[in-house]
Amino acid sequence: MVSQLTGAAILNNLGNFQIRERSFALSKDPTTPVAEYVDLKSKLKGVSRITGLSRQVVLPGFVSSTEGSQAIDLVGVDGNEINSVIPLKTSISEGTADGTVIGKGLAKKLNLSVGDNLVINFQDIEGELRTEVLPISGIFDFSSKKFQKSFVFTRIEDVEMLAGFKGIHRFVIKGDSLTFKDLAPLVPDKMILTHWSELNPEIALTINFQKGVIYFFLIILGFGISLTILTPISMVLNERIPEFRMMSVLGISKPKIFVLNLNEATILSLISLVSSIILSSLIVIFLSHSGVHLATSAGAIIERGGIILPNVIYPAIKSEQMVISIVFTLLTVYLSYLFATWKILKHVRKI
Repeated sequence: MVSQLTGAAILNNLGNFQIRERSFALSKDPTTPVAEYVDLKSKLKGVSRITGLSRQVVLPGFVSSTEGSQAIDLVGVDGNEINSVIPLKTSISEGTADGTVIGKGLAKKLNLSVGDNLVINFQDIEGELRTEVLPISGIFDFSSKKFQKSFVFTRIEDVEMLAGFKGIHRFVIKGDSLTFKDLAPLVPDKMILTHWSELNPEIALTINFQKGVIYFFLIILGFGISLTILTPISMVLNERIPEFRMMSVLGISKPKIFVLNLNEATILSLISLVSSIILSSLIVIFLSHSGVHLATSAGAIIERGGIILPNVIYPAIKSEQMVISIVFTLLTVYLSYLFATWKILKHVRKI
């Protein structure tokens, strides 16, 4: 669920990173777009970890109808570029993505549909208040209610014509393995590099809190598992005290007994690891196809940080999670054997 929530947050912030014009980043002032961006665009395309790149021009304003009004960002995009960052084309529930598209939440609030005229009030580069009309060509449906009401997408040239300037306000960048080090050297002085968690800190806080809760329960679970492993091992070795005493009488040294117990721990660990990896992999493979259904019988919606989560989640095990589990299991088994063997050898000394 955490990974799906993170993915939804990145999607609703239009990417992992944004490189924004400085004045626009600080005050959302659209009157100082970056006109010379071709060189930066070519440099960004040379970064292998970037999987999606979209140049955008943003015009803040209001849309209104007989049902009310709503503050929005009119975002000018290139049709091909925007689909490399967010699946806008495949998220169209009505109409087409060619032209001006609005969110389902905005359409519902203002009672708008495909073919209606969208009345936009904004301030142009000269500071004049203007009202323009754009025909609605499509309606998109994203998981975030806020996103659906706050963004209207149209062609870059349409926004430039309305606002009276040429240039862009930001590059939206997608790439799950991207880091600040990959992008920071490329950012010019007039622009600022920002991570999605800085753009939407409330969702980042929600994700961190959820991770903290999961880690807390994992610690409790790990402590419980440690006790369930230590207790049976101690009981088994205690029952074998006569055996160890006999081995000592026969001349087998305590270090040799210690090594024998460690070898036994290694064999048991390998058996348990192989069987648990096979079993957990089969369970995850099954659930990754069927999913875990979270919808309640009443059809309640699950929402985190303003993002509606899907009713079905698909579990997955990352390689680092598997490594941590293996290391934890090995450490627990070996430490349990070491502790139990140490206690047993004290009894052997009393012979």
